[in-house]
Parts: sequence; structure tokens; C-alpha cells
Amino acid sequence: MYSGSAYSQINLNIKINQVVGSKTVEIVKTITGNYNQDIVIASEGLKNRIVFSLRKFKNILVNGNKINPVQIDMKMVDEAKKVIGKPQTITSFYNKSAEFNASDLNVKVNFEEI
Repeated sequence: MYSGSAYSQINLNIKINQVVGSKTVEIVKTITGNYNQDIVIASEGLKNRIVFSLRKFKNILVNGNKINPVQIDMKMVDEAKKVIGKPQTITSFYNKSAEFNASDLNVKVNFEEI
């Protein structure tokens, strides 16, 4: 069951490094979104869209401490919204960040509730 805070707004600071030919293109964005909703990154420098979904879990007991982990899902979709490659999931327990890697893409996400 989700608590009311599971629907609070979050800021995402995103750094994307994509290998294009023989060089790396860096894209840095700050986006505001909500937990449990898709957050879409579309940029002129990206050939596909990146879709994030963040889901917050409330009060999980780990080593005697209550923590609130966040599950971060990332998938890539083309213009027809067809999923490209494998979706990736990272659960962030202690820090509010995640790093995703694909063959030509490195995505770092830092997030904070606002």
C-alpha cells in the first residue's frame, strides 16, 4: 500500500552520455515529475526517448533501520513507443541516485523530493 508521500513531486537531475560515432555527446537535464508516473526524456541529441518511472516504498526494515527505498525503472522507446533493448531496474536504498548503462549510453540520475 502506498502512502500519501508516494505521490509527492521529485526533481530529477539527469546526466546522459551517449557515444555517437567516435565522440561522446553529453546531455544534462533537470526535470520535475511524480512518483508512480512515467517521466519521458526526449532530446535533440538522443535518437530514442528515455522513460523513467520511480516508485517509493515506505518503511522497510533493513539492519534494524527503517528506510524508504526507491525503485527506478528505465526503458528506451522509439517514436512508435516500442521498447528498445531491455528495461533496467535499480533500487536505491541509501542514496538518491542510480546509474544505467547500455551499449552506447550511460545515464546517471540523482533525485530529491520537493
